[in-house]
Amino acid sequence: MDKNTENKIKKMLPLLTERQKRIYLASEAEALGYGGISQISRVSGVSRVTISQGKKELKAESTEEAKIERSRKKGGGRKKND
Repeated sequence: MDKNTENKIKKMLPLLTERQKRIYLASEAEALGYGGISQISRVSGVSRVTISQGKKELKAESTEEAKIERSRKKGGGRKKND
């Protein structure tokens, strides 16, 4: 992987939501081909499992499941203090 790609990834990650990160990193990994997930994982510090999940989301883009605009599943995240 070249330095330009590494720099691009490091600049983009802080600007993205969790889901956007998964999908972005998965698309970069696919562009690299064989071994891309491992390379992207090393550069970004994101686990290989997370990038693989992003690849699944990319493939499912045409389904209703992928069109959900939520960052987390319903009920996820911090609970409200009463």
